[in-house]
Amino acid sequence: MRLNLFYDWQHHEQALQTCYHCPVRSQCLRFHQNERYGIFGGTTPAERGYRDGRHTNDPRTIP
Repeated sequence: MRLNLFYDWQHHEQALQTCYHCPVRSQCLRFHQNERYGIFGGTTPAERGYRDGRHTNDPRTIP
């Protein structure tokens, strides 16, 4: 698996699909919840609360 897949927005759908089937998805999201770039735990930066590289301070629940 190419690790840059999770940072390449052109392939974000493939990265999200990979995350969907991953057995450590919850742990990944918990560990990377403050990452400004990339797909982690099946979420995009916007879904983790980042807009234009800044955190929106929206509360996020982690499964």
